[in-house]
Amino acid sequence: MGADFLFTHDVEVTLEWFATERDRYQTHVAADLDNVLKPLIDAATGPTGVMIDDNQVQSIRASWLTPGRMGEGFVLQFDALSREDVATRAGTAFVEFSADTCYMLPGAAREHWPSFVNGFARFVAIKDKMRAHGITEEVVETMSPIARPWHSQRLRMQGFPVHHHTADLSL
Repeated sequence: MGADFLFTHDVEVTLEWFATERDRYQTHVAADLDNVLKPLIDAATGPTGVMIDDNQVQSIRASWLTPGRMGEGFVLQFDALSREDVATRAGTAFVEFSADTCYMLPGAAREHWPSFVNGFARFVAIKDKMRAHGITEEVVETMSPIARPWHSQRLRMQGFPVHHHTADLSL
């Protein structure tokens, strides 16, 4: 995709497909919208995409439109639901605390990675303690002033760098 950024939280996807009614209804040329969206979203995910994981998609808007001056084709747009939920891609990696919990390390602040890891480790321990005291997951997550967690194995499968939290991340 060539973008120099990654969406770091929830995303809305908008697809506008310009196709003739004949192609849409009377031929097998144009696929159904639901069959088109998945491969497009998958292509926009991972180290070369604009999203880290397709589970970031919280809203989808898709429509067929009759071609006008633009002709046939499509417009695909990704938007962060919160403006600040975008990070620079260069050097971004993830730190793993368990098989299902990673947090993003910003490449632009690599010299501070050990501080990020220490902060994440303290908060992960606090969250574990809250759960051990019987506090429900819903309450624990509402009290989380921390970056969005990611699933370690999914990140590895997509090709993102994942470092274990005990690794030496100093420069």
